[in-house]
Amino acid sequence: MLHVIMSVALDWEIIENNPCKDIPLPKLKYKEGKAYSQNQIVTLFDRLRKKASPERRLLVELAIVSAARQGELVALEEKHLNPSNNTILIEQALVNVKGDGIVLKEKKEKEKE
Repeated sequence: MLHVIMSVALDWEIIENNPCKDIPLPKLKYKEGKAYSQNQIVTLFDRLRKKASPERRLLVELAIVSAARQGELVALEEKHLNPSNNTILIEQALVNVKGDGIVLKEKKEKEKE
């Protein structure tokens, strides 16, 4: 976070150089997630119907049934929705690129073509 703040300060010409430029970032380690049981999913969907806004309900249900990644879900646009056959095309994702920040990228399968 400090690197980003210092980069902005450099862009705004508040500082002459970024003191965080050559500091290596720690490697993130992710634990393998556990799948929800059928009972947990039924309970979650029930609570969503009762308490969540339609937007939040849609987002959570879509994440569960599609197994889409977070970056893929937030990059969905209206052009990816096909109401005539009830499908969603996931062809891009928002990703955090070192040095560039959050950028929109096409999915890897599409890049190989």
